[in-house]
Amino acid sequence: MAEQDLFFRSVARVSPRFQSPSVAIGLATALGVVYVLQNNFAQLADKFILGIWPFYALSVVGVFVLRRRQPDLIRPYRTWGYPLVPLLFLVASIGMVGNALWTNPISTGVTFGIIATGVPVYYLWTALTRRPKSTLG
Repeated sequence: MAEQDLFFRSVARVSPRFQSPSVAIGLATALGVVYVLQNNFAQLADKFILGIWPFYALSVVGVFVLRRRQPDLIRPYRTWGYPLVPLLFLVASIGMVGNALWTNPISTGVTFGIIATGVPVYYLWTALTRRPKSTLG
């Protein structure tokens, strides 16, 4: 992200000795430690699993969107049982997320709130770092 100017450029620093993104690794480690210290293992597992399911569902929605918008696109991999299997998966995913919201609304809301903060932060970041386009051609 930092290499593409979507995050602080200094985070993209690569260690000359180890050839690894040392600042990014340190930042991810620090954030992970803070998160682990605030939750037990079961809570961490629940939050991770719950946090990833909306993205699985969005991937399946993407299959439907691409099939509709670009029907002639070459597809080296075909979805088995389309459209029934992806639709069942989508319904099950929505049901699981809905159940989590119903049974544990506060924790689930906090988890989704953390994920959702990425949207305005992304737009703010791109607005602040947008470079004016050159008028020279």
